[in-house]
Amino acid sequence: MKTYIFIIRRICDITGAQQYVYNKMNYLESQGWRVLIFSSMKGHILIDGFKKFEHLILPSLYLSPVYYRKSEVKRTINKIISEIGDCDPDETIIESDISQRAVWAELIASRLKCRHLCMLVQEKYKANTDPQSLIRFKYDRHELSCITKKGIQMLFGEDVENVRPDARFAAHCNNVVLEVPDKYSVMLAPKADLTFGSLGRLDKPYVPFVVEAFRKYVAGHPDKLFNIVFIGDSSEKGKKEEIRRAFKDFSNVNLVMTGNVYPIPASFVHNVNVFVSTAGASNATYNVGIPTVRVHALTGEPVGVIGLDYMPSEKSMYDSMHGVTIEECIDKALDKKCHIRYIYDTRVYDEKGVNEFKRQLSFIDYTNKKEYYPEEKLLKIRTSSHYPYFFLWAVGHFLGGKGQAKLWKLIRN
Repeated sequence: MKTYIFIIRRICDITGAQQYVYNKMNYLESQGWRVLIFSSMKGHILIDGFKKFEHLILPSLYLSPVYYRKSEVKRTINKIISEIGDCDPDETIIESDISQRAVWAELIASRLKCRHLCMLVQEKYKANTDPQSLIRFKYDRHELSCITKKGIQMLFGEDVENVRPDARFAAHCNNVVLEVPDKYSVMLAPKADLTFGSLGRLDKPYVPFVVEAFRKYVAGHPDKLFNIVFIGDSSEKGKKEEIRRAFKDFSNVNLVMTGNVYPIPASFVHNVNVFVSTAGASNATYNVGIPTVRVHALTGEPVGVIGLDYMPSEKSMYDSMHGVTIEECIDKALDKKCHIRYIYDTRVYDEKGVNEFKRQLSFIDYTNKKEYYPEEKLLKIRTSSHYPYFFLWAVGHFLGGKGQAKLWKLIRN
């Protein structure tokens, strides 16, 4: 049987990354693949289809192997290989989501003699980081992709001009908004003149810029009552409180913070006049017919009103409009909402997702020869982090993966 193995950060909570993996899992299973998902973080699993993989959460996958004792590395590898069981190397693919998991995935792939595709789902990359030689190795073998051309250029320090088609993939998350029971619309002030929203993790770099844009807009319209909606959560301590403090002095604002929601009720989303988000989150609201301003994932600069300033396939989240504010884009979305073109209905978008997943499976056809990064080097790779290497090494070696997970939870809370 064909076997597809994901080694990812988490199946708990909800982000575009989980939604992409869920959609791809459904496609693969519909095509007769056996799918296994190994992840590193425990938490509330919002997607019911992921609950069958709860027993495959291995905290040591959070960091690369160099940060753990050799015994734990061996135990983690053996656990994964045991769970995979018998498989045909020529019909088995491993997919990883970031450099930390890429190291583990390459180790497993070399043991099983199967293919490993590194599908980087992040929006921000650092050039010339410690795993650069592994990342370059995978890229040269046509086994590495990013969600945008800009991602590849950031990863390799802008020295890649002609990014190959197989080095880019679309992380489709098209079924975020569904017709489900709505317990959130009652939180909205019914007499509000306007409702603005943002969908996505609250710890993303663009969020403070969206918050400030909303602040400026409501400050400029003291005669109007606003609902300001944030759909999403943060693993970082204090992010919610920062947003609450930003609006606490506005008497004309009703702030609604839902936390993580999946699926998002369509009736709730349709109460919002304009969404301001980035990446796949901006597509999710645009695709159900809501005026949506897309912003740069890192700087918060507006890319424009989707369907008005550009059509979805024409600009990435990095193609910002200089000299234009988010507030101006909101006004444009309101004033010209009847002129916005919505080209994706659910049926068409689903078909695009299926075609995209087919294309991703074809990536393994670009190189016929199987080759793996040397194991002795893999075991020494340090991956980038906010914390110093020695601190992470000490935590991993003395507390192990499970103890490390408890420590991260304490730090976040």
